[in-house]
Amino acid sequence: MPKENEKNGTIPTDIAAHFCAIADDNDSKLNKSLLSVNKLFPCKIFVFLFSVMSLTALVSAIWLVILGEWHVIIEGILFILISVPILSVFMMPNVFLTSLIAKVMNQGKKIPVLLLQIIVDLYLFSLISVWCLGIMWHFVYVYENPIIPLFFWSYGIALSPWWWFCKKDERYDNTDIFATLPTFFAQLAYLGAIAMFFMGIQWKGIIMTFLVIMFIGVILFQYLQYQYYVDVKQQSLNKN
Repeated sequence: MPKENEKNGTIPTDIAAHFCAIADDNDSKLNKSLLSVNKLFPCKIFVFLFSVMSLTALVSAIWLVILGEWHVIIEGILFILISVPILSVFMMPNVFLTSLIAKVMNQGKKIPVLLLQIIVDLYLFSLISVWCLGIMWHFVYVYENPIIPLFFWSYGIALSPWWWFCKKDERYDNTDIFATLPTFFAQLAYLGAIAMFFMGIQWKGIIMTFLVIMFIGVILFQYLQYQYYVDVKQQSLNKN
């Protein structure tokens, strides 16, 4: 699967990709295992939230145009255009590590697989955090006014490449938690940061709020992947 993912432009980010690689795609029991994990996290909320916030970002862009802030719009569009190729380069370490995880998994080494997967997940969530906070800082802190459309326009700029990665993931079908959860938590963290700002919290508190929400996402991501691992192992034992 790693080779197929690279051909399709997909960047594998989690252990579920490797379960799929060693599992029979026609095995309904394994599909039920994935569905049972997805029930713990309603992924359609992700799609709904992103749709609503994308509309808000579009309205904010129109707002900025009316105010004559064309330079902000043009700059945002340029960020969106260059974001995917730039972030793809920074995602390359995860491509290497997920390939390594596949090899180690085939050897039956559970602890190394777990440790490597933690590194992969921490790197992914950290990269998302740095990108989103960087975009937020640039558009909101540097330009300052008008603050409301700037905040929601920056949201659209920051989240658009991660939405694109979700759509490119061959496992994405609006229900697969492993393809959507990192971006979902980035949305929650961004909205949390916006809420903190309008509550009068200083930038240090805003950044900490964002990072805490993303760290919770890492923990949940690890738990759900472990749950899926347990389900797949149990189904394999029952099959044998």
